[in-house]
Amino acid sequence: MTLLHANAPRALILAAGRGKRLMPLTKNIPKCLVRVGRKPILYYQLSALRKYGVAEIVVIAGYKENAIREYVQKEFPEFKTIFVSNPKYETTEDIYSLYLAKNYLDEDCLLLDSDVLFHHSIIGKLLTVTPYLSYTAIKKVPCGEEEMKASVDKNGMVTKLSKELVPSETAGEFLSITFFRKPFLKHLVCAMRKTINSTGKKTYATVAIEKVISDGKGKLACLDITSYPAMEIDFPSDLKIATEQVLPKIAQELL
Repeated sequence: MTLLHANAPRALILAAGRGKRLMPLTKNIPKCLVRVGRKPILYYQLSALRKYGVAEIVVIAGYKENAIREYVQKEFPEFKTIFVSNPKYETTEDIYSLYLAKNYLDEDCLLLDSDVLFHHSIIGKLLTVTPYLSYTAIKKVPCGEEEMKASVDKNGMVTKLSKELVPSETAGEFLSITFFRKPFLKHLVCAMRKTINSTGKKTYATVAIEKVISDGKGKLACLDITSYPAMEIDFPSDLKIATEQVLPKIAQELL
């Protein structure tokens, strides 16, 4: 059942990385095709996007790119799918992958990391937020060293995005599920170019996002999704938690 038809934005999915920390599961398949239960992570993401009327997706791929192409074309032929290749996936981070897709950042869009398992309602919430403002999903839970953390001001606006944030500055985990408006994206493309030129291609995209915010060029609001099941899958232990605790709460409406 599609819940939203009119004017659904395109979605960009970052799926270039090798997923070394999930080895040996990613020896022969890309991270996004690792199964949680009976289906790959990517299945749950694309099913959520389809449910809310998203018709066009841009997949930035690298490692085992052909496997992703074949999967999407076979299992989700209804999408208009555009593939962007990052042949330098071994030596770059997500900022470079996203910058390669800059031509598709010319209008409002959803941006997802391909290793996040989440409840489809998060997409619905992002698509019904305050007009003209960009929003990102923040899970307000205690974070460890590995999580990408967010700092949020009293008005609910994101001020910092970093793995290095101290607990006193941390509002929760940045889950890389974001709805960017066109004006923010215009400045983000510029910030990514400058960041790549100054610090190189092995930088997180969050550095450029934070640069847009700190320069006063754009605002990114916090969407509190603490009550919704969602998690990033980086390690085999994450996969076990996702299968046992997250999947049962999200699969019923998508399988």
